[in-house]
This record gives sequence, structure tokens and C-alpha cells, in this order.
Amino acid sequence: MGLLDIFKVNGKLNNHSNLISKKIHEWKLDTPVYFSDWIHSMANAISGYKTPMRLQFTANGTFSFEITNKDIYEKNNNEELIKELVAGQCANFLSEMASKETFNSERNLKEQISELDLLDYVKKYTGDIGISVTEITLNSLELTDDSIAKIKEYNKRLK
Repeated sequence: MGLLDIFKVNGKLNNHSNLISKKIHEWKLDTPVYFSDWIHSMANAISGYKTPMRLQFTANGTFSFEITNKDIYEKNNNEELIKELVAGQCANFLSEMASKETFNSERNLKEQISELDLLDYVKKYTGDIGISVTEITLNSLELTDDSIAKIKEYNKRLK
């Protein structure tokens, strides 16, 4: 059974309305994403301006979608392409949110991210392939081990 088969009724795609996938798809970031951590910024010795620490995180979650344009969707009927697009847009959104000066890398990262804002962001970039993401979850958002070690080293130097 292919991805497109989920949307068929009596073996045919419905042309008259949006078709909602009941299938939950998983997304994950295959490589850690960098962000600028302003909580652990350091003054530049030459300019005196604060420079953020560069940290990395990994993330994963799930999503569902509906077909909004059957013709465009059929040309892009590739589950991996859709997963990559969703994961890429999640990475962009999460990097933007984590790089805000109010984001605190020492608190629970996931609690600082709105899944509704994430959904709105991802929706903006999926229409071109004939789908609209209807639900998205953020199951895990964690710093990499290297980033945790950087923060510990930074905190040691402050003492």
C-alpha cells in the first residue's frame, strides 16, 4: 500500500474536497541544528560586544496532513520528500526560536516552543507540494552532549 492509497475511496481519489490523512508520520532532524545561545554569551575581547555561544539540538515528532491540491500532490507523491520538507521547516523554526534572547538553554527546551506556532510555520511551506499539515507534535527537543558540555564549562568559568 502506497502513501496515496490512504486517500482513495473505492480505489479512486476524491477530486471535490480536501482529503485528510489519518496516518501519523514521523519527522526527525537527521543532523543537529545550530542556534545562537544568548543566555551564555561572552563579551568579545576586541569589540566588547556580546557574542552568543553556538549550541546544537536534536528534535523529533509527528505530523498529519491533508491533500489540498491533488494534481500537485500526485507529482510529489513521495513520503520521504514530505518528511524531509516538514523536518527541514521544523529545523528552521526551532533554530529561529532557540536563537531569541529570551530562550533559555538551561530550562526544558520543549516547554519554550509553541506547537501551534510550529504548525503555522510549517503550513506556510507545504502548500507548494499540494498538502497542508493539519497536526504537528514536538516529542523531543534536546541539546546535544557537546552543547551540554559547553554550558558546564561556561558555568565553571563563571565561578
